[in-house]
Amino acid sequence: MRFSAFFIPTLREMSSETDVISQQLLLRGGFIRKVTTGVYNYLPLGLRVLRNIEKIIREELNLQNCQEVLFSTLQPSELYQQSNYLNCLEEELFKFKDKNDRECCLPLVQEEMFVNLIKGEVKSYKNLPLVLYQINRQFRDETKSKFGIINSREIMAVKACSFDATLEGMEKSFEKMKSVYDKIFNRCGLKYNVITGSLNTNEYITLLENGDDKFVYCENCNYMSSLKNAKIREQKHVNSEDIKDLYKVETIGIKTIEDLSKFLGVSKDKLAKTMIYKIDKNVVAVMVRGDREVNNTKIMDYLNCTFIEMADEETVERVTGSETGFAGPIGLMVDKLLVDYEVAELNNMIVGANQKDFHLVNVNYGRDFIGEIGDFRNITEEDSCPICGEKITITNGIVIGQIQKSGDKHSQIFNAKIVVEEGFEKPLLMGGYEANINKIISAVVEQNHDEKGIIWPLEIAPFQVIIIPAVMKDELQVKVAEEIYEKLKSENVSVIIDDRDERIGVKFNDADLIGIPIRVTVGKKAKDGLIELKLRNESEVKDVRLEDTVKEINNIINLQHYF
Repeated sequence: MRFSAFFIPTLREMSSETDVISQQLLLRGGFIRKVTTGVYNYLPLGLRVLRNIEKIIREELNLQNCQEVLFSTLQPSELYQQSNYLNCLEEELFKFKDKNDRECCLPLVQEEMFVNLIKGEVKSYKNLPLVLYQINRQFRDETKSKFGIINSREIMAVKACSFDATLEGMEKSFEKMKSVYDKIFNRCGLKYNVITGSLNTNEYITLLENGDDKFVYCENCNYMSSLKNAKIREQKHVNSEDIKDLYKVETIGIKTIEDLSKFLGVSKDKLAKTMIYKIDKNVVAVMVRGDREVNNTKIMDYLNCTFIEMADEETVERVTGSETGFAGPIGLMVDKLLVDYEVAELNNMIVGANQKDFHLVNVNYGRDFIGEIGDFRNITEEDSCPICGEKITITNGIVIGQIQKSGDKHSQIFNAKIVVEEGFEKPLLMGGYEANINKIISAVVEQNHDEKGIIWPLEIAPFQVIIIPAVMKDELQVKVAEEIYEKLKSENVSVIIDDRDERIGVKFNDADLIGIPIRVTVGKKAKDGLIELKLRNESEVKDVRLEDTVKEINNIINLQHYF
């Protein structure tokens, strides 16, 4: 490929639309361009990176006899309705109606398509184990788009599903796929951690300053967890404050914790908020301290439910007898009341009175109300490590992939059964395995860059080698550069030659910006039979004899000692 003919619209200045370094460099290097909020085009350089990652994914999955499928982008909403995901993902799912007034959607989760396919085709344990996968687009009506392609609304992702007849088979498939995903991320040159989440899930994460998710880390014992799954270390608090008489206080127009704290002149940790949710078919109230945040994942795990959302105003008014902003635990007409540990131990708390413009003071658990006590809040840096009790740190990061033992959750919903060896029918056992290619690209750039630009790992770089003739008017330099270029092409090395009539500094700057791993410079030393070889991640420039150039480059590529 020739630089002069290749579409590389680099930018000299950083974009003002984002502070995320990976997004800045991908825009500057001409890898992507923004279409609209959360939507991006991949330009030729970016598409080459994307395709290289796809190649790695296919190679590793195919080695394990996984088989590729390609599902339609247009999907019937009935599949999501059947699994209850349509309601659960209401705010994130792209939905529309066709000319026949049938509701359709763009895919966000893929298990429905996999299990719906298999249930009609696989009838016996003799056809198992089986692993299918696809590399395709997923769509999310994402609201927080400041992180660029890290959480864009159109996602390129790989999704695989394993199907087994026995628990032993499912475990074996899970371990096999864990090994596959380890190799995929390693070959992409990523530094990552694997953490155990909820519901038999392992998450692959990278800790990044510009990450769109939160993670908990303990330096003492190396404990790590996503914020949503981090458990609270139970600590019994000794309350020296005597229990006082309950009374009602008028709080006209005061609906938020912030305003209530200021109005009553008390700290937020003396307040308790009552949040009303719709969970599956039930209405559930959750109480946490005023300075805490409810953790939806913990609630879903506790109730073993598939769907959770904040209750609408009509539901809130029905169960509280008041408008939103004044909910409290006393007299609530809900199916369940979940009470966080801290609230149960809080003496003389202040809560909503289930009456407009009123709150209750000196409310105490046990005397004034009861509920189901548990861990229902987000961990904070005030809390200690749930394993060793030492200080924790909450930091940013992204989830680049996750693998999960789903069991029969999806097959039960879709009535996907097989005849097992004993002769009777039972639900299929499944595993789900996914990786977000958008996030892989962003994470690689976040981890591998300097002040000059991107430093791509060899396997996913848009080109492995760039050849730069220093002076295009020098016939010898051009002749030598062309010879090296043709030899590398003949050996299937991914190479680009910068044949532009530009100053050498401009060429070096562009090569560094787009992050080509190996740079070959043909300059004045060409008359002595020497070229200059430099690796993007090193400062040293090495003289190499012309006849040894291709061998030296192949050694670098084959030995993979670049990273």
